[in-house]
Amino acid sequence: MKRIRMQAGEDGFTLAEVMIVLLALSLLTGAGWYSFQSFHKSVQTKAFLKSLKKDLYFTQQTAAVNESFVTFVFHQDHTYSVRMGAAKVYKKVVYPEFITVEPITMPLSIVYNPRGNISQGGMLMIRAGKKRFHLVFQIGKGRFYVEER
Repeated sequence: MKRIRMQAGEDGFTLAEVMIVLLALSLLTGAGWYSFQSFHKSVQTKAFLKSLKKDLYFTQQTAAVNESFVTFVFHQDHTYSVRMGAAKVYKKVVYPEFITVEPITMPLSIVYNPRGNISQGGMLMIRAGKKRFHLVFQIGKGRFYVEER
């Protein structure tokens, strides 16, 4: 086996230099991880809002097509469901733990009548980390929109 010998004037790194480099690497890795987590939550929030809008339209269309009452309900276990009557569940969706839905001026259940309209307008608050959104339902034709607060 061949041995490598240091020549005169070639010194290794000192312990202080190695520690500084390791500290810099750990700080960069930590900052990258933090920004990745916030980016990931942002993507999950956008996906949740998009899915929520689609499911609300689905609920409205189901009520109109089947000419019956269909209920969209937010549950406390971070799920929401679409059901016709008391027994038939069309859809149940689990959403991330950091997202919460709270009532402001209406309950956590939205009832669509056989014409696709809602029985009560109002507002719900969606909290996703530090971001807040209002889900606003307009009485009449079952229209709704989401606005960031």
